[in-house]
Amino acid sequence: MTHQKIQSRIAFLRTTLKTHKSSIDMEGYHCITNPYYGELFNQKKAAITELQEAIDIVKASNSELNNKYNELLAENDGLRKKNSELEGQIQLLSQADQTKTSHESFIRELIENCNKMTLNDDKMKSEYETQIKQLKSEYETQIKQLQERESKMKPEYEAHVRQLQERNDKMKSAYEEHINQLQEEANELRKEAKSANDEASGYQAALGSATNVRWSDSTFNNPIQLTKDIEKFQHLLADFTKVKGKSVKIDEDAAKRLLTKYECKANLNSKEIKNYLAAALQRMILEAIFNIADNLYRSAENSETFSDGRLESYIVYYTQKLVKFTNLLAKNREGKDSITNVTPIKIRQQVYAALGSRGFAKSNHSYMKKLVNDLVSKMEKYREVVDEEKKKTLHSEAEKIIRTGMQLWFCLKAQEPVPKIHWFKSGAHIETHLMVGSWESENIKENEVDFAFFPLIIAQNDTQDSQVFNKAQVFIRPKQTGKFQKIKGYLF
Repeated sequence: MTHQKIQSRIAFLRTTLKTHKSSIDMEGYHCITNPYYGELFNQKKAAITELQEAIDIVKASNSELNNKYNELLAENDGLRKKNSELEGQIQLLSQADQTKTSHESFIRELIENCNKMTLNDDKMKSEYETQIKQLKSEYETQIKQLQERESKMKPEYEAHVRQLQERNDKMKSAYEEHINQLQEEANELRKEAKSANDEASGYQAALGSATNVRWSDSTFNNPIQLTKDIEKFQHLLADFTKVKGKSVKIDEDAAKRLLTKYECKANLNSKEIKNYLAAALQRMILEAIFNIADNLYRSAENSETFSDGRLESYIVYYTQKLVKFTNLLAKNREGKDSITNVTPIKIRQQVYAALGSRGFAKSNHSYMKKLVNDLVSKMEKYREVVDEEKKKTLHSEAEKIIRTGMQLWFCLKAQEPVPKIHWFKSGAHIETHLMVGSWESENIKENEVDFAFFPLIIAQNDTQDSQVFNKAQVFIRPKQTGKFQKIKGYLF
């Protein structure tokens, strides 16, 4: 064992004596398996451990010293603060002593000043009492002088007041008299103004009435009443044109010719043809009445002498002339009045309103007799009344139909604007807002007008607003194709 240690030592020395760049290289050169090297390494490690323990002990001792040092510093800071507080208290006490000294000095000065002011007050009091006595004496003297002056001026003042009162009474009386006169004049002026105002209101009302072309609701020519009159006339006409029953015999061939004239294309049996014939007769009568009314002026135009039977014709004829010339007056003559422009309208309205009320309203009217005979003759071409009782009333009923129809036409001419009479052509589209008939709403597009037996009566103004007085009454049929192509448009 000893021999091995010696050999290890020799090997270590050999390697150690070689040249190395650093101790690390030298240590790395030794074989770590050399026992001698391992022993040295363990000794080195033990020495390092011992040294580290010594260092830790020193550090611990140093930490305790630091703690004690910090405690001493903290205690020193506390003592410094207490010292500062004591110095502040000393300064406050010093200031208090100074303040006390200054206050005592100030109090002494105040006492001295008060003593001086007391002496001055006594002196001033004496002076003030003297001045008050002087002022009192002067005041009493002035009062005596004023009283003496007042006693002298009072009689003069009272005399002056009496004079003013008398003058005021005279002026008041004069003013009251003048006011009464002015009030009387004002009352007279009020009466004159009221009279003038009433007169002006009358003129204004007359002018307003003269320039207003709308019929009031209280007149029989107002649109609402006219619509009701048209409905009544429809019922009267439907009753007059009845062809059903044993009291009436119809000519079917003539009826078919009449329906063909109105382009009716319905395939009718014996029962259906009566309904269509009654409607066709209504249209025939209406067209005859409206045609007579449209040409009523011709009777006067072609006549050389006046007769009572042509009275309505003359009125229509000269009304047309007067309307024409008043229109020329408004167009060809200068002026700023508002009545001239409406004069033609007012003339037409008033004349036709009068005719609508009294036109042909006379028993045994010669012209009416002729119209009745013509109408009855036309009706007999299509139907024959076989009942004797019915025959007796036939002419009177026809006269009522013609007179009512003519008066209705006159009332339409009295409207502003004048309504138009539209007959829908056969084949026209169905327009539910302008016509009435028997149809289902879902089948409207599949049908068209067969023929109209009562016209559409409609008025349109300059703003294109329309007023429907009466919808057209129509029969309908399925739409025609091929040679029966539907006819479009209206016949006015």
